[in-house]
Amino acid sequence: MKALNQYTIQFSGLKPGRHDFEFEIDKKFFESIEYSELQDGKLNVALALDKHTNMLVLDFVVAGDVNVPCDRCGEDFLLPLSAKERLIIKFGEQTTEVAEDVILIPHNESEINVAHFIYEYIILALPQKRVHPEGKCDKETLKRLEKLEDETNKNKNTDPRWDGLKNITLN
Repeated sequence: MKALNQYTIQFSGLKPGRHDFEFEIDKKFFESIEYSELQDGKLNVALALDKHTNMLVLDFVVAGDVNVPCDRCGEDFLLPLSAKERLIIKFGEQTTEVAEDVILIPHNESEINVAHFIYEYIILALPQKRVHPEGKCDKETLKRLEKLEDETNKNKNTDPRWDGLKNITLN
C-alpha cells in the first residue's frame, strides 16, 4: 500500500478555493490494488479540488488506455478510456458514505487518499463488452471459434414438436 501514498492529498493546509493535482496511473498502480481486475495501463488523472469551509468538491478527469483481454479472441489490447466524475466530501462525526458521490469524513481528518476513488472510476468507465476494433482480433482464434460453432450447430438436435414452426412464413 506504500505505492499508493502518492495519491494522498493534504487538504488541511490548503486555502479555500481551487487546487489542481495530476496523477499518472500505470502498472505499479494496478499492482498495488488488491484483487485488481486490471493489470496494466497508462492513464492521466487531472483532479481539481475545490476547498470550502464545510466540504471539499473533487472533480476527476481520467484519460488514457488500459490493457484488457478481448472478449472475442482473448488477446490483450489497449482500450481507450475516459471518464469525468465528481466526489463531494463533507465533514461529520465519522466516515460514512451518504450517496455514491458524497462521503462524510471526521472533522479532525487532514488528508484523503484518492487512489481508491481513481481505481473505482476507471473500472466504472470500462465498457461491458471489450473487443478489438473491427478486423484486429486474432484471425487464428476466430477460425477455431467458427469451426467449433459449426460443429456445435451440426450436432444440435431439435425438438420435433417445433419443426412445424419452421415452415411458417410471414406475409
